[in-house]
Amino acid sequence: MYTRTRFGATPSLTGPPLPTMLLRALLICAGLACAFGAASASTTNHTAATAFQYRWTDHQGGIHFSDSLPLDAGSLGYTVINSSGLVVATVPPALTPSQKIAAQAELVAKNKAKLKAIADASADQALLSAYPTSQSLATAQASYRHEMEGNIKTLTRQIAIRQGVFAMLLQHADEVSHATHGHKLPPPLLKNIQAQRTQLSDLESQLARLLLERKDLLVRQSAQTARWNALQSKK
Repeated sequence: MYTRTRFGATPSLTGPPLPTMLLRALLICAGLACAFGAASASTTNHTAATAFQYRWTDHQGGIHFSDSLPLDAGSLGYTVINSSGLVVATVPPALTPSQKIAAQAELVAKNKAKLKAIADASADQALLSAYPTSQSLATAQASYRHEMEGNIKTLTRQIAIRQGVFAMLLQHADEVSHATHGHKLPPPLLKNIQAQRTQLSDLESQLARLLLERKDLLVRQSAQTARWNALQSKK
């Protein structure tokens, strides 16, 4: 349909106006299309910005870069690199059974060393607290040595007495044997001889242990004095 225009104006062809509901639907579709395009572009840019690559070294020493990992990546180890070329993660090669055993042994050794360091620090603190001066340390050490020397002397006298008793008992047994012309000794006498021999042997074993303990005490006291002096020098 033609519409009437002013004189000299170019006539135009127009149709009837579009229904309001249809116009709104077209506007909504156009808006959704724009929004979808913007979202797609944003997703594409985000994916490109967060893309990762993997770098690994094969068994022959060759270095590789790829968007995916080989099947043996766990045994080879690999590095994760982002789109900016920065390393964001490093996965070490899987340990072999022997390496696992060695790693476990190393961990146990480290834990033992840590516990020993804690125990040593506690012992050092106790040493300094118990003996604030060198004179207090020397006095305590002398007291221990004196007590041990007393025990050794006491045990030595007991052994000497037992040896005398045992010698007399053997002499008596010899006399009885001579008097009976070498006949078998009476059971009570034999039992007494065996008992005295056992007691004497036990005392001699105790004395041998005490002598070793005295030697060990002197070594420990020497080390204790050296440690005390070292701790004092650090103050």
